[in-house]
Amino acid sequence: MAFKEKFNVLWIIILSIFCFIGCIFNIEDETNLSITLATQDICIGTNRFSFVATNSNGFFNDPKINIIFNDPEKDIEIKTQFKFENFPISDLYPNNSSNLQGLYVSEVDFPEGGQWSLLIENKNKKPYQLKVNSICKSIGIGQIAPKSNTRTLNDTPIDKITTDSNPVKDFYKISIHNALKNSKPTLILFSSPAFCTSPVCGLQIESMKLIHEKYGDSINIIHVDTYLNVQELKSDFRKRKINPVLKDWGIEEVQWTFLIDSNNLIVSKFENFVSEKELSHYLEQVINH
Repeated sequence: MAFKEKFNVLWIIILSIFCFIGCIFNIEDETNLSITLATQDICIGTNRFSFVATNSNGFFNDPKINIIFNDPEKDIEIKTQFKFENFPISDLYPNNSSNLQGLYVSEVDFPEGGQWSLLIENKNKKPYQLKVNSICKSIGIGQIAPKSNTRTLNDTPIDKITTDSNPVKDFYKISIHNALKNSKPTLILFSSPAFCTSPVCGLQIESMKLIHEKYGDSINIIHVDTYLNVQELKSDFRKRKINPVLKDWGIEEVQWTFLIDSNNLIVSKFENFVSEKELSHYLEQVINH
């Protein structure tokens, strides 16, 4: 009995030690954030920069966080505040139990290219490494928008022009080429909604629909599907044919949104998700210019 009692006491002590150590690590993990970049096409100059943050409890959704960017070779440091942008409410992801509600967004002006580090102020000890290219792959802000000949309802049935399950016909009424002739601001989304399996990507078409409700015919809104053979993809995604129009804009299969003013100049561009609130901010500047 004495041995059994001693064994029980020892076991309790061991469990208590593990519990204590575990609690310490949990506290550290809660303050240590990891990030996943939503922006990959980063270059010298002003970049719209966005990312998702997580800790041991899941996705991190505080209203604001500060980021410190550092170029160790040239001893350059940039401190930027990022604001949290919410995803629109949608029934597209009814089983989303991960608490993924949005992402962090700000503008960052990189004066030099090369390897940079990213550190979340007071939230992580190990910096994230990223590369800043001398030139972006995607077409740049200030450039003239390509007059791409995109498919419309005049030549293609809607079920062959988009993978959106609930499409807005107005998004397919006019080609980019013709939209650039009517002196209205133009908002273009390049994406394939049915094959965006997370809110970071899939909910972008919902933001565009909110913009359509808000601005109506005062702007052109165009959705260009990433793939040409949208019906064939339903049975075999490996057979996908990438829309050649994407090359005009210097982009690949990643989702992009471009805002063009009435002079056909690109004034803003957004890689992956951009909220209705953020789009409206830039649209108001273009409309009231």
